Amino acid sequence: MNNEADMLEDYSGDGLSSRLAALHLLSQILGSRKMIDVAFDGDRAFEALPQRDRGFVRMLVTTVLRRRGQLDDLIARALNKGEIPRPDTLKYILYIGICQILFMDVADHAAVDTSVELADRYNMDGKKGFVNAILRRMTSDGRVWEAEQDIASLNMPDWHYAQWVNDYGVVRAKDIALASLTEASLDISVKNK
Repeated sequence: MNNEADMLEDYSGDGLSSRLAALHLLSQILGSRKMIDVAFDGDRAFEALPQRDRGFVRMLVTTVLRRRGQLDDLIARALNKGEIPRPDTLKYILYIGICQILFMDVADHAAVDTSVELADRYNMDGKKGFVNAILRRMTSDGRVWEAEQDIASLNMPDWHYAQWVNDYGVVRAKDIALASLTEASLDISVKNK
């Protein structure tokens, strides 16, 4: 498939469609700097998915955004010093794969296979082996690396975390940063007509 519109029209319900939608949304949010609500609102790829898959995509995208600092650190650990995945779409594919492996209840093989397929769909034939190698490394070493990370400071902008430390102290700043990584609870209000 050669263009993004063609890719977004292909919904076979095989699990790849939800990852394609997540990749498209991440490209809009991180690449085009759209606000998350604007990106989700009216996105054809997202809206074409069944309800269950939309929930998965929303969780995947928001988890990537919350843990982006960790994801960048994990990618850096797996690469040669100074190497950066290019183009940005390749980095977003790695985010999707690593997020599923380490932070979501997705089978490792499914996360790796669908991420390699994403690279194929985006005409990155020369990068499929790279994606496979990085994600296989995450399945073997990623959990150890994650345990070594300073999760609180990695996922917050330095200036923001420093301000929290200044205002609340190290312990409370860390607690606030860690709390920001959890999904907000759902609050439903019944409206009388």
